[in-house]
Amino acid sequence: MQNYFLRRQLRIAKLKLLNLLTYILLKKTLKFDGFTSFHRFDFGSRSRNYGYKPKYNTDIIKWYSTFLSYTLELIAKDVSQKHELLDIILEKFRGLWSRCGMEDQLKSFCEGLL
Repeated sequence: MQNYFLRRQLRIAKLKLLNLLTYILLKKTLKFDGFTSFHRFDFGSRSRNYGYKPKYNTDIIKWYSTFLSYTLELIAKDVSQKHELLDIILEKFRGLWSRCGMEDQLKSFCEGLL
């Protein structure tokens, strides 16, 4: 009986940790600002750049659309996560709509919730 109880508690703890990691990673993947700076970083002996920058707006939309679809899949699999996942999307909604040009994708996301 103790063994069953311990395994059950470990399984619950593992699920909670996985859910927490999911929320953190979703927030990070939907980041849309703070990638550039107004300052120059050309000091030192090595050249510095901003790293990868998508060439086309369609690449940006594809990136965010992937994670919006993934969020819908997560909600469909486990409705108990719905509020936490939607809070993350709502936190990023305005920026995705206005800065990233994701109007159609966000409309589709909302329709997918119905």
